[in-house]
Amino acid sequence: LLKGNFTLTSKIIDDFSKSADKELIGSYDHLLFAALRVKRKEIADQLRLPPYVIFSDKTITEMSTFFPTNKVEMMRIHGMGQIKFEKYGEIFLNEIISYCITHNVKPNGKVLTQEHKKTIPLKTKSFKSSGEKFNSGMSIREISNETKFRRSTILKHLLDFLETEKINEPERLLEESFLSEEDIDLVVNTFMDLGAEKLEPVYKQLKGKINYDELHLLRIYFKALNSINR
Repeated sequence: LLKGNFTLTSKIIDDFSKSADKELIGSYDHLLFAALRVKRKEIADQLRLPPYVIFSDKTITEMSTFFPTNKVEMMRIHGMGQIKFEKYGEIFLNEIISYCITHNVKPNGKVLTQEHKKTIPLKTKSFKSSGEKFNSGMSIREISNETKFRRSTILKHLLDFLETEKINEPERLLEESFLSEEDIDLVVNTFMDLGAEKLEPVYKQLKGKINYDELHLLRIYFKALNSINR
């Protein structure tokens, strides 16, 4: 059984989502979005990682909407934690600044503020709380009993938590699975082949043998391992 010792293959999954976040304020700059995706893939290729591990499409979309040009502004972008900024923030800031100069674009100053994000803190507090509780040793069932959130909601929280944080012991997630070791290996290997941004291709590849709840759980396990190994 895979317990954190595998290395992702060099196959890069193009994770472009056709449904960019509809709740973003204003429309994004499509040329900048394309340029940032190219830069993201360059970095992913060099590190032999899927592009979504660098930044999600939602993060790239917000960069292309709000044109952050310094650390303070960049740190307000979805998915941009301190670790991500230290690894990739300056690279993407330089891309955005260079784009603005080349295309004579004046940053619009619409960088997300607390006013724009006034509906987000509760959600953020919830997923961070769930992630921290899991890292403290609580099971998903125990978190559910304490918070009254459903299992599916907590799984979503853990997935969101991985955007900026790490799950300390990914193998504990396997204790939450009802699958055999053989089926777990099958799902993880399928994620390695197809990527983990969307579950439907994995579900179809496995011919519906594994239900979506298990796929949600093992996607978190797969991404959690990846975040530790990188």
